[in-house]
Amino acid sequence: MKLKHKYLLMSVLFMAFPLLASLLFTYNEIQKQYREEIITSHLQLMNQLNRNIQYSVNELDNKLMSIYETSDVYDYLINLTNNNTISPERQQRMETLLKVLTLSMKGFSSVYLYLDAKQYLYRVDYLNLGLLNSFTYKDRIWLNEVEQGGGAMTIHTSSSEDVNEVFIGRAISDVIQKKKVGVLGLGLNKKFFVDLFGEDYANDYIQVNDSKGNVIYETRKLDLQKDLVYVIKSEENKYGWFVVKYIPQSIVKQTAWNSIKFTIYLGVGVLIVGIVLWLLFAQQFYRPIVSLAQTMKNVGNGNFKLDISDPINDRPDEIGFLSRQFHVMVTKLEAMIQNEYELKLQESYSRVKALQAQINPHFLYNTLTSMYSEALDAGAASICSMIKSLSSIFRYTIESEHDLVPLSREIEHVRHYLQIQKYRFEEKLSFHIAIDESLMDVSCVKLSLQPIVENAILHGITRKGCGTLTITGKKEDGQIMIIITDTGCGILPERLIALQLGLNVDARDDNHIGLSNVQQRVQHFFKNSTGIQLQSQFGEGTEVSVIWRVD
Repeated sequence: MKLKHKYLLMSVLFMAFPLLASLLFTYNEIQKQYREEIITSHLQLMNQLNRNIQYSVNELDNKLMSIYETSDVYDYLINLTNNNTISPERQQRMETLLKVLTLSMKGFSSVYLYLDAKQYLYRVDYLNLGLLNSFTYKDRIWLNEVEQGGGAMTIHTSSSEDVNEVFIGRAISDVIQKKKVGVLGLGLNKKFFVDLFGEDYANDYIQVNDSKGNVIYETRKLDLQKDLVYVIKSEENKYGWFVVKYIPQSIVKQTAWNSIKFTIYLGVGVLIVGIVLWLLFAQQFYRPIVSLAQTMKNVGNGNFKLDISDPINDRPDEIGFLSRQFHVMVTKLEAMIQNEYELKLQESYSRVKALQAQINPHFLYNTLTSMYSEALDAGAASICSMIKSLSSIFRYTIESEHDLVPLSREIEHVRHYLQIQKYRFEEKLSFHIAIDESLMDVSCVKLSLQPIVENAILHGITRKGCGTLTITGKKEDGQIMIIITDTGCGILPERLIALQLGLNVDARDDNHIGLSNVQQRVQHFFKNSTGIQLQSQFGEGTEVSVIWRVD
């Protein structure tokens, strides 16, 4: 074997093996990183999806309550139980209420009204708005469970090979004779989950399970072995439901391969060309290559200052061209680094925007408007007031044209929120807002005060049992200071330190994500601003200041 062949073989061995090892290591690292990223991102999506399911079920219960709390249903059942004659007008009113509730379900639910004394189960279906009497053994199971729950909302789930059903109901009792007289409920079909999931998850393997592990709904039948998939399970919602997503491992492997295959092809090509050129021109170009290699090494160590007068650049052959192109590449690389830095800034901005983004609640606002009309017709003034405040909150939330709003609008939003909380806690909560009118036209970050007020009530005043919340404001040294003070239970010193340290870090837990959100957005829109300051005395109360520059 000739020396050049031996040299070629040694070159292949010494260059190919490290390259292959590096590529194999890179492939495994990419696969591992992508697996972690996809699990983390999809876990967040599944948690959000599970919260959406909870919100939707809550909304259905609100619709159920809109009829449940009326006197029509109660009087109707009491009269039937006592064998009293039902007037045609009352019968028509009852049927109308059930039909209106059915139509508001968008085709994914049937409404049930059960009369216990006569063992009648009336059903109003979206496709058949007539009042039908249908009672089966299967209905007896969920009706018993609802009756045992008293007047509280009760959810019953059942599953079989062909049908998965969910029933939501509330028992109605005779307040005089203290006995159950009937049940008002909803039956959810598959369309409820299909509409909720939308097209985004149509091709995924996702299951919704109840607290017993029964599958309530699945987007597709799972035909993969569990050792070939990654299983991502969400947190349980307040009903004990959880969402499970199965991701085939082949997706992760294919993505990792797509990320590295070009590098493999490029590396093999460069290896072959480099060996051939080295054998042909090693002696002639050894020194220029060493010099160029040293320059590359300097660049690799972070030194991007190149000697433009280097004589290698004047060579008319490939080495000169390589040197000149390397200079161009380094220049472009430096530009790419600058561009990457700018992209990181843009990514940071996008993350701030994402923290602010919320689920578009137009449909909730429209529903509240309908509920307001119903409450107004029923003469429920306090409910009208609560719904009006809640509608204002939703309207303010869904307005996404501007990130900055006048302070007056933010204060108005907080006032509506406090009025709703006042209905809830009554005399246990009092509040006072005292901000000078001269500050009301100052720009502030939208939705920056309400999360802090909410924390003060939930984690301060309610834990203590009662308390007062005060909001004041002032302008000092070119800065606006809005101070939110509560007389709640206060914060433990170690917990206060943890909250202060976590203000400038992306929050991952629900305990202080609101504070971190406000801190990031205030510092983003008002440069060099303090953001949030925390002071607390355990057992006495907490003071949170939101500070931003206006100069």
